[in-house]
Amino acid sequence: MGQRSLLLLLLAFIKFFIIAAQTNQNDAAALKALASSWTNTPSNWVGSDPCGGWVGIECTNSRVTSIMLTNMNLIGQLSGDIGSLSELQTLDLSSNKLMTGPLPQEIVNLKNLSSLCLTGCGFSGPIPNAIGSLQQLVYLALTSNRFLDQFQVQLVICPISII
Repeated sequence: MGQRSLLLLLLAFIKFFIIAAQTNQNDAAALKALASSWTNTPSNWVGSDPCGGWVGIECTNSRVTSIMLTNMNLIGQLSGDIGSLSELQTLDLSSNKLMTGPLPQEIVNLKNLSSLCLTGCGFSGPIPNAIGSLQQLVYLALTSNRFLDQFQVQLVICPISII
């Protein structure tokens, strides 16, 4: 292969990876909104493409499928923007003691959510009752928060592994 062919091949690969990494516009907007309401986000949370390497973000087919920011010293609240991440399967913000406030009602829009881990944060208030309607949810960990009624989780979500 000549140098010209190698250069064309290299450019094709670069173009493929740039296209493959681009985050769905709605997902990117939701993550940017979440990031703007938090402090101490990872230092590489800059730019317009969360699927292009943001720490703690995993994507499949340009859609955000996982947010895993355990013990990152995040400060802030979980805003309703989380409900816009329609392909999200895993949300783990555990051990961020200064993540406070109520769980947004929009969390029940996450129809693909299978794992929700918010252990060791400072969330408070009621747990949205409709969280029990998340049919894919198999793992729920909400301990060590300040929810109004920890027992409420068991009443709403009997078939889920509750920790």
